[in-house]
Amino acid sequence: MSSIELVAKLKAVDEASDKIRRVGDNVEKAMNKVEGSVEKAEFSFKKFTTSISGVMTAGFNLYGLYDRIDDAQLSVKKAQDSLTAAQLNAKDAQDAYNRVIEKYGEDSEEAKEALDELKLAQERVATAQESLKDKQDRVNEAMVQMAIQAVPTAITMLTNLKGTVHELSAAFNAAKVSVAGFS
Repeated sequence: MSSIELVAKLKAVDEASDKIRRVGDNVEKAMNKVEGSVEKAEFSFKKFTTSISGVMTAGFNLYGLYDRIDDAQLSVKKAQDSLTAAQLNAKDAQDAYNRVIEKYGEDSEEAKEALDELKLAQERVATAQESLKDKQDRVNEAMVQMAIQAVPTAITMLTNLKGTVHELSAAFNAAKVSVAGFS
C-alpha cells in the first residue's frame, strides 16, 4: 500500500468519523427533545378517567337527588287527588244521610245504614289525610337531603371537572410538544 493510498484512507476515515459523530450528536439532540416533551407533557390516562368518572358520579348523584324530589312530589299530587275524592265521597255520604233522616227518621234502619256509609267515608278522608301528610313529609325529607348533599356533590363535580380539563390540556400540550419536537 502506498503512502498516498494510506493518506487517502486516513482522510476518508477521518471525514467519516466526523460525519458519524455529527449524526450521533443529532440523534442525541432528537432524543433529548423527545425526553423533554415527555417530561413537559405528562398526561395520565388514569387521572383523566378518574376525573371523568368523578364528574359522571356527581352528576348522577345530583340527578338522583332531583329525581327523588320529583317522585315524592308526584306522590303528594296523587295523595291530594285521593283526599279530594274521599272528601267528595264523604260530602255525598253526608248528603245521603241527611236525606235518609228527613225521609225515614233518625232511628230507622236506612238511617243506620247511611250513617255506617258516612262513617266509612269519613274514615277514608282521615286515611287520605294521613297519607298526604306522609307523602309531604317525604318531599320535605328529599329536599333536606338535596340541601345537605347538593353543595358537596357540586364541589366534587367541579373539582373533578377541573381535573378533567387539566388532563385534557396536558394531552393537547403533549401532542403539540411532540409535533414541535420533530419539526
